[in-house]
Amino acid sequence: MAIISCYECDGKVSDTAASCPHCGAPSKSNALIINNNLMTNSELLPPILERTQNRELIYFDNTSVIVSNTRVLTTSNGKTFAIRNIGAVQKRVKEAPKLAWIIIGVLVAAFGHSSIVAIAIGIAFIAIGLSLKHTYFVCLTIADIPNHAIQSTDENLIDKIIQAINQSVADYR
Repeated sequence: MAIISCYECDGKVSDTAASCPHCGAPSKSNALIINNNLMTNSELLPPILERTQNRELIYFDNTSVIVSNTRVLTTSNGKTFAIRNIGAVQKRVKEAPKLAWIIIGVLVAAFGHSSIVAIAIGIAFIAIGLSLKHTYFVCLTIADIPNHAIQSTDENLIDKIIQAINQSVADYR
């Protein structure tokens, strides 16, 4: 048994380990990534093959996030989270300040001495307020420390990622 560097995170790992204890990357000789024609972006799929030791199965895959039975990879910020280290998964929301923009728009339009410019600026503020979107986060708790691992304005995407992570954690244990 020798200690080698992980090919993804450079952490120290045994050459006989099935995956890296730091980032969850499977050993190079045992990695398997499944590309099935049924697999589409932003779609949660159950594992296609039975889970076997030393195999990496994909639960969710899109351009920015991959959830497997060993890890969560985020391509947008380059972070990798080992499934074995995840203690909790939560959805968090940062609400957009819609109401503030709308109130300012109404006040500018109402108290702009009825000028066309003030009304136009007020309408612009209201339009901005209506167009703002909430930001949703996948919060992973690792060693009692919450991490905002993934963020999107697409709540449905965040829900699918959380479902995939929860399934992966359940299957891992």
